[in-house]
Amino acid sequence: MTDLLIRGGRVLTPAGWIDADVCLADHLVTSIEINGSDQPGDRPVETVEADGLLVVPGFVDLQVNGGWGVDLASDPGGLWKVGQRLAATGVTAWLPTLITTPESSWRTALAALSNRPSQWAGSEPLGWHFEGPWLNPARKGAHRPDLLRSPTFPIDSSLAPEAGVRLLTLAPEVSGGLEAIAELSKRGVIVAVGHSDANSALAETAFTRGASMGTHLYNAMSGLHHRDPGLAAALLAGESYFGLIVDGIHVAPELVNLAWRAGQERLVLVTDSMAGIGLPPGVVKLGSHEVHLDGASARLADGTLAGSVLDMPSAIRNTMKFTGCSLDEAIQAASRTPAKVLSDRSRGRLVPGARADLVILDADVRVMATVVDGKSVFMHPELNQQRPELNQQRNETQ
Repeated sequence: MTDLLIRGGRVLTPAGWIDADVCLADHLVTSIEINGSDQPGDRPVETVEADGLLVVPGFVDLQVNGGWGVDLASDPGGLWKVGQRLAATGVTAWLPTLITTPESSWRTALAALSNRPSQWAGSEPLGWHFEGPWLNPARKGAHRPDLLRSPTFPIDSSLAPEAGVRLLTLAPEVSGGLEAIAELSKRGVIVAVGHSDANSALAETAFTRGASMGTHLYNAMSGLHHRDPGLAAALLAGESYFGLIVDGIHVAPELVNLAWRAGQERLVLVTDSMAGIGLPPGVVKLGSHEVHLDGASARLADGTLAGSVLDMPSAIRNTMKFTGCSLDEAIQAASRTPAKVLSDRSRGRLVPGARADLVILDADVRVMATVVDGKSVFMHPELNQQRPELNQQRNETQ
């Protein structure tokens, strides 16, 4: 494998921004040298000139329902196409997300995850996020109410990390919900609470049973009533992580700012993107639903939001705009914090020994290049024109 040297960029490290060269070899970050790097060893090295650009940890998205015409609920095998396209948005690792479907779809989804195409390169899928079917019909959002149900015991053995399920969203108030949280947590599945009418007390019980995250804070959950605090209140006041869709549509800017002030270290930027991302405005058919795209949102015919058409760079820019936070703080919510949710110390940081997943950005947070596992998997045409050596690296590693 050819080593990769990214030279001359402004690098985001846990200690802050430094002007440094980043060397990648054997799938890892091998060095970050402030005063310049020697080419590593005697092996072939490709050099990327990053003068005037930002080098940051790869983004990790825990909630992606599809994109570019692929609806993962109806076509789980399309996850590999979505992963290829996600690389252009700076996402280096992600959880393909399956909204409520018949249980037979679980098998299809898990089989698709294990059927990795040969020579494939893109954003790495780390396991499925099953969003449903154990949700409260009163908070169904775009989920089909006829498919919502309560867990049955014993819980299906395929709902486990080793089978490909990394995260599962449920409503703790459904019959057997608390018991399911305890069982799944013991198996190592990350459990998030969402699409729920739980009050604050029940939410706290769910967290003591093993839930560790809330799915898309504010959306499809009980809220912030001053005498009847719901799930949103419990997440803001508590210690659990929470996902947030910062597109300016799902959540008002004022409430994004509130969430940031309440739990900056626990806030996880998610896109909740669906098949409409990358498509022009119009109507698309997704399963039994017609979804209306207007270039900024995706809605059912009755106006219900059906996921988003948000990408992670836009979420970062919006977070800075709505909260006044710095770029490095917003990037942490898209990289290091979601990696913490996954208990994955190899991702979300640029330090020697970390996984060689990174993004090169310009000053406007546009993705210029994405590197996954030490390989260039996306290059912006402008960078291609200016830096032919990155084009060479891309051709040699694909």
